[in-house]
Amino acid sequence: MNAFKAARASIASALAGIHANVYDYPPEMVGTPAVVVVVDDPMAEPLVIGSRLRFAANYKLMVCVAPMTNLGSLEAVEELVIEVLGALPANVLVGNVAAPIVTQVGQSDLVVCEIPIQVQTQES
Repeated sequence: MNAFKAARASIASALAGIHANVYDYPPEMVGTPAVVVVVDDPMAEPLVIGSRLRFAANYKLMVCVAPMTNLGSLEAVEELVIEVLGALPANVLVGNVAAPIVTQVGQSDLVVCEIPIQVQTQES
């Protein structure tokens, strides 16, 4: 397993106990509520190159809920964001949580907010 896949899997594993579907890659269909691990830009920041390659991998956690009333969607996103932040391990650097927006994912409209994260990892 490469270091990127291992980092995504460890994030998904840490989030396994929350009350949502957790995907370590963008699936074709998203069952809500959900958290999707998506590669961010830049994808990686090299820390050490050579035979002991180490880098910081950048991801966005896409927190997704079904659209309801404005208040219902907002409260569902807020509760899920709190669960996600509480479940992340201490070695994950977390950026600012974006405001929720309505966006189309596949055939469905979802209420989504992004949480940028960074994980330091190395290729073995």
